[in-house]
Amino acid sequence: MNNIPFWGALILRLLNRTLRWQWIGFSGEEQQWTSQKPRIMAFWHGRQMMMPFVYLNIKRTLKTAPMTVLSSEHRDGRLMAAILNRLGIKSIYGSSTHGGRAALFGMIHAAESGSHLAMTPDGPKGPVFAVKEGIIRMAQRSGSPIYPLGIGFTWAWKFSKSWDSMLLPLPFSRVVVMMGKPILVPRKLTVEQIEGYREQLEVTLKQLTTDVDALVAI
Repeated sequence: MNNIPFWGALILRLLNRTLRWQWIGFSGEEQQWTSQKPRIMAFWHGRQMMMPFVYLNIKRTLKTAPMTVLSSEHRDGRLMAAILNRLGIKSIYGSSTHGGRAALFGMIHAAESGSHLAMTPDGPKGPVFAVKEGIIRMAQRSGSPIYPLGIGFTWAWKFSKSWDSMLLPLPFSRVVVMMGKPILVPRKLTVEQIEGYREQLEVTLKQLTTDVDALVAI
């Protein structure tokens, strides 16, 4: 069990080297990773496997801030966190049902310390493609903008038994990553406004997923 994070990180690194990456919506963004305040990267739970390399591939050429990911306290979440640690990405444990408040403040503290943040707003147990309001609260209190991301693969292994039908690209796949416009959440919001931002993020992530899936199907 102790060797799984090592081998998991190694396999992902080797897989990443075979992939052909296509970036959409990142024009002029590269330099802003070093000049802007920390940002919150948002993406669906089922598309998370190669998302660390959206950050790591940028970090290879630019000196950018560290990344902190919100991970589930469940076994699978802790395993993924251990793999991420091997890749040089920190994790904070928590979810909407366990340790949520502590995790929220931990992520806010990480942002205040200069770290970018990442989370899957439909995790850790779904419903799939349904954004929970925790990420809106995080953006509200940290002042960090949310950057929605969609990712698709020409060839991928689908874990059909998982609740989110998680995808892992096969070697030599083309990977399309599309970044939506940032969502900046104000400090003072009503309950109705929080719901509005939640719906906005959900609609945006669904559209990004539809768009990248259409591109990789060509």
